[in-house]
Amino acid sequence: MAAHANGTGFGVIAQALWLTKKLDGDADVFLAIIDAKKTKDFSAFVLADGTVPQNWGQFRKVIMDGKKGNLGIVMANRDNNGNGKDKEKNKDDKQNNGRGNDK
Repeated sequence: MAAHANGTGFGVIAQALWLTKKLDGDADVFLAIIDAKKTKDFSAFVLADGTVPQNWGQFRKVIMDGKKGNLGIVMANRDNNGNGKDKEKNKDDKQNNGRGNDK
């Protein structure tokens, strides 16, 4: 939440977490990715061929090894497989048939 409080959007945070995971990184790697995105300076990430990514898109593409992925590894909720549905919801909650709390 500190990254968001400092002006980073949740989409970038999710992508940074995703890339951190792909790099087997830790909190320091995550913060370096966030900083690189903000400053557009990717010099902290020297590639295997000795070059440095020049922009966010190139950085993401290299980290992902040219493969497309999804944010499921970051966004999935282990309790409900990330489908957004509350599996433990009490069926009695639906008994008012849209009439509010005054049944």
